[in-house]
Amino acid sequence: MSKVSVDEETKKRVIEKRKAGVSMRIISKEDHLSFTTISKIWNEKEGQKDPIAEKSVTSRAFFLFEQNRSLVDVTLELDLNPTEAEKIHELSKTKRSR
Repeated sequence: MSKVSVDEETKKRVIEKRKAGVSMRIISKEDHLSFTTISKIWNEKEGQKDPIAEKSVTSRAFFLFEQNRSLVDVTLELDLNPTEAEKIHELSKTKRSR
C-alpha cells in the first residue's frame, strides 16, 4: 500500500471542517480523502480528540438535523434504526420551533 501525501492546505481545511462539526463522510466526499486519512490528519493535532465522535448518536443526529441534513442522510450516516431516526427528527423539529 502506498502512503497518501496530503498538502498542508488540505490538512488545515480538514481540521477547520472537523472543528466546525462537519462529518467525516462529507469531508471525505468533498476533499476526496479516506476516513483513515481524515482521522490521521485530525489526530496529528497533538492527539486532539474528534469533537463529533465523542458525542452520543442522538446528539450527533440533532447536530446533523440542525445543519438541515435530511432524515435519510442522518439515518444512513449514523447507521440508525429508521424508527429511532424519525423520533429524533421529530424532537429536533420541536426544539427548533421554540
